[in-house]
Amino acid sequence: MSPEITFQAVTLLTAVVLLDALERRRPRFPVDRRRHLGLNLAALAVVALAGELWKPVIERTFDALRLRALLHSDALLSLPGAAKILLGLAAADFALYWVHRGMHTFRPLWLTHVFHHSPDQLWWLSGSRTSVTHLLLFAAPQALVGYYALGFTPAQAGVAYSIGVVVNLWIHTNVSVRLGPLEWLIITPDFHRLHHGAGPLMRRNWPSSSPSGTGCSAPTRTTAPSATATSWPRSPPRGGCCAWWEASSAGRRHGGKMKVLIVDDNEDIRGLIRAILESKGHTVAGEADDGEKAVKAFRELKPDAVLLDIIMPGKSGVDVLGELRAMDQSAKIIMVTAVEQDEVNRRLLLIGASGIIYKPFSASDFDQYFAPVRELAAPPRGGAIKRLAAGGLSKCMLKASDATASSWELCEVAVTSGGEAELAKLADLGRETASVHVNVRGGALFSAALVFRADHAGLIAHSFVKGPVYLAEEVRSLEEGLMLEMGNIIVNSLANALFNALKRSAIPSVPMLVKGGAGAVTAALVSCMEPGKPVRIISARLAMRREGRVAGTSVIGVLPEEIAAELDELGTEG
Repeated sequence: MSPEITFQAVTLLTAVVLLDALERRRPRFPVDRRRHLGLNLAALAVVALAGELWKPVIERTFDALRLRALLHSDALLSLPGAAKILLGLAAADFALYWVHRGMHTFRPLWLTHVFHHSPDQLWWLSGSRTSVTHLLLFAAPQALVGYYALGFTPAQAGVAYSIGVVVNLWIHTNVSVRLGPLEWLIITPDFHRLHHGAGPLMRRNWPSSSPSGTGCSAPTRTTAPSATATSWPRSPPRGGCCAWWEASSAGRRHGGKMKVLIVDDNEDIRGLIRAILESKGHTVAGEADDGEKAVKAFRELKPDAVLLDIIMPGKSGVDVLGELRAMDQSAKIIMVTAVEQDEVNRRLLLIGASGIIYKPFSASDFDQYFAPVRELAAPPRGGAIKRLAAGGLSKCMLKASDATASSWELCEVAVTSGGEAELAKLADLGRETASVHVNVRGGALFSAALVFRADHAGLIAHSFVKGPVYLAEEVRSLEEGLMLEMGNIIVNSLANALFNALKRSAIPSVPMLVKGGAGAVTAALVSCMEPGKPVRIISARLAMRREGRVAGTSVIGVLPEEIAAELDELGTEG
């Protein structure tokens, strides 16, 4: 084995060991490493084998085209080795940016790339999924730059290749690392995870090493799940399905043309937003350039939706949001702002923002809130339930993070039809599966549970307690009671969202701790349901992080089909 191959192998092995240890110690999101393990290992093997197979093909093709003579430059060839490597990495990254962008905008190229976006849980190994054609499209420009333009020696090529492999592993790692100003130069896993989230940024964050390329978003911390792509679309994705955006857009949706109030102190911005909305078939009912006028216009015009700036003369958009929300709890109020800070986002969502669009924006950023009228049809079955559940749970997660010693995050929400078999699959977290269970009777039947692993109960329960008392024996003795209370709060946030929408009052039962595995949890969930009657199942995946540890939990709710149908109707109301 040549020294170059040995160096590459040692570098790869070292990177895998270090990044794997970092993931296990401080995971950004809970992942099941055994899920699709065979597929991920096979994909890694394909990457290693296909990469070697393509080398002679690329070399013979480029030699036949006489590219070495065409690209010959004494100035480049005479550069020091370190300079060649740095220049080669920069040039290759620029080339790969355009290849990657093409994969997300041109359908035939997307078909070579879609396998890479298939993982539903992103970590260093699942990020290795790559098609053979994808490898060719990425390898060709790197070979062109390194061997043909810069004349890499085998040693220089080995170093550059090793750096590229480490960067690829790094950006797909399930960790959250803040690098400060360096984030404008070096891609972080948080930055690239946005791209894998299948939301609007999936079509923007294209670079492979540096985020400073054309079309990239500014570095930001994401609260989206590790990955949310649950299917392999045949065309480049054009919708947003990140859980954070789902949770943020909890306001009502309308089944047709919408009347919109635009509030911004910049006349040019108002004109641009007006043009975008009218191009989609919606009507701008009015405009306002400050907070006082916004409140007055909202009261007089009664718009279906409001697009609201934050920084304005007089009343800020935050103050206006609170006033509008007090006037109409169901109003769709979307913030349009250049302020992109985690704490500001949290405050906006807690006050009642239906969503946030960041400046500078494009027309497509409005699609998730204002679909073109000509494309609107009956909303998908379960859409209203999903939005209500996401809205209620996301606000609960924000409040829980503010009030407790832990960080709570909503990862994904789904609504399906099914029975006990489907419930058992959703509730199965292993032999140690347990739950906090609540039933609702009277106004409507409803059964829900916070499902967790029994060995995580202490970590979840102690989220109520801050500071050094976390390990106190007195707190340990209260563990079961605290766990019941935490589960009761989370489950009722789901129930509250649903029954408030139905405008019904329903008193939940005293929370009950259920142990004994997925079978016992499933039995408790169906205990108040009528046998043989169809039901709708709401499932939400949550993550709780504290002191470097992560507890993955889920909320499961069961609704009779007739109640679910009533909630479905909410999605068609204007």
